[in-house]
Amino acid sequence: MVKIAGRVVTLGMLVCIFMVALAQKGDVPLADGLNDKWAHLLAFAVLAIGFSVWWQIKTWLMVLGLIFYGVAIEVAQLYVPYHHATVLDLLADGAGIAVGVILLFFWRRYVSLCWSYRGTRPGS
Repeated sequence: MVKIAGRVVTLGMLVCIFMVALAQKGDVPLADGLNDKWAHLLAFAVLAIGFSVWWQIKTWLMVLGLIFYGVAIEVAQLYVPYHHATVLDLLADGAGIAVGVILLFFWRRYVSLCWSYRGTRPGS
């Protein structure tokens, strides 16, 4: 049940991020001091972690899918007034994906080491 909930939340994040990306300027205020590129990085890091944890797909497939998603957002923004597609947004998306993958790598390595040190795994 938790796995299904995680998958639903991940898909919900995809939809919400797409809607926010296409919203009219001023309709969705960013947190004070949060730069647009940092928002891209954070959103794509969270998506990378969500898809890796809840969908358990191969990393390269998740990376390609999220890059395609980022490109789709930028293309869609070409058709929204007062929006424009930028390469910097795509670079921030890619950086977010990389941050998510790196965080997961270290998390899994650390947790695995802790479990092997203690000699137990959760649920055993």
